[in-house]
Amino acid sequence: MELSRKAYILKLKNALNIGWVEIFKDLSKKIRMDPFYVVMFIEGLAFGTYIVTIRTNIGMENYNAYSFLTLIAAMETIPGIFSVFAGGISDKIGRKKIIFFSGLMSSIFLILLSKVQLSQLPIFVFLFMSFYTMFYPIIFGISISKSKGSGYSLSKFLFFNSFGWSLGGILPGLILNLWNLNILYIIAAILIIIASVITVISYNEKEYQDPTVTLTDFKNEIKKAIPFLFPLILGSAGFYMLNSIMSLRLFISVNNILLYGIFYNTITGLLSSIARLIAGKAIEKIHPYKVTFSSFFSYLILALLMEKANSTLTILLWLLPIYPFFETSSYYVLGRMIKTTFHSTASGLFTTAVSLGGIINLSLSLVFYHSSYQTLLIIDSILLLIPSIYLIFLVKSSNRN
Repeated sequence: MELSRKAYILKLKNALNIGWVEIFKDLSKKIRMDPFYVVMFIEGLAFGTYIVTIRTNIGMENYNAYSFLTLIAAMETIPGIFSVFAGGISDKIGRKKIIFFSGLMSSIFLILLSKVQLSQLPIFVFLFMSFYTMFYPIIFGISISKSKGSGYSLSKFLFFNSFGWSLGGILPGLILNLWNLNILYIIAAILIIIASVITVISYNEKEYQDPTVTLTDFKNEIKKAIPFLFPLILGSAGFYMLNSIMSLRLFISVNNILLYGIFYNTITGLLSSIARLIAGKAIEKIHPYKVTFSSFFSYLILALLMEKANSTLTILLWLLPIYPFFETSSYYVLGRMIKTTFHSTASGLFTTAVSLGGIINLSLSLVFYHSSYQTLLIIDSILLLIPSIYLIFLVKSSNRN
């Protein structure tokens, strides 16, 4: 047992032994060779701008809107339940067509978000995300295909996405001094359109597309991923509930829109960018199930700590870059389970699992609508504990096989 523990620690040290100068030289070279890195950056910038804008909007209206934010989080995730089918269709008929259509439609509803009242936000968020969750799983599916089974290559695409997200966080604080906060929804919409156009122009989908695939092939590929979907669904529900609680607690703690954006997106995004590269290396040297388990268990510890956290501890806990390990390992596992021509389907499965987690959050937010954040954190801890235990058995089962 001791030998096994030492071997695990040695693997972790090797995973963290990264030459950063070489990495950034490599990233600079990659972006000149493949404009899709720019697409990932712009997509992150767009969604990072949106996510801070809407939470700033809600936080300015009501400091105790924990349940309302949980409802918004559910509306952001539930529409993705059908993204696996959108991914499957794009794998069949072509990704460019779905990207352009969904990018355009999500941009239109994002612009409409700037026109509605706070009470109408859940409906319009649902409509916006219904098209956006067709758009970005295909973008991420292209990243999986381009990485060609390498966790580190995948992490480089996700690095640019996180970097864009980090910059999107400071826009609300900067723009609010010049224009109305609602202009940010329009800026995010324009960015999505730009990402769509670059993808349509630069992406050679024939390299990855197989028009001969059938519905039976589609079903068979999905079946391969079923064992991993259960912990993914519950773990996603736990993460997004914790994210909603912590985001409002963070807003109250800093009590400043610019600082909120810097802590919510910018610093965490920059840390996440680095963490994605580490996650990519770690996944290739440590079992990806173990990386996913570690992220869920870390969120469980965070949920327990948040119950008594003061303002300073809330900020410090928020800055911990755990999500990159969860997301990168999840995409990697699904990408390895499902063959290349179905990688938009694989990405869609991730979004669908997150959406099912959103349905769980919606149900819980309605049942516990007037509950304190402490009560929600207890529920959240249960949501994170179950998939953590399940993944332990999944690791043991995969080791035996």
